[in-house]
Amino acid sequence: MRLVYGEDMSQVDAANELGVSKQTVNRLVDVAMTKIARVYESWCRRGEGYVLSEREAE
Repeated sequence: MRLVYGEDMSQVDAANELGVSKQTVNRLVDVAMTKIARVYESWCRRGEGYVLSEREAE
């Protein structure tokens, strides 16, 4: 995540930096993004200032 989003590297460049395949980087980014989304969903369900859609904000 840090290399792809923080350092603005392509997944290919991040893979080369880490010594893994581009597919591995892609999978790791997908897993991390899913986990982050779950945190935001949890905050929303608990009413901690986040909503999942505009409809829920009304």
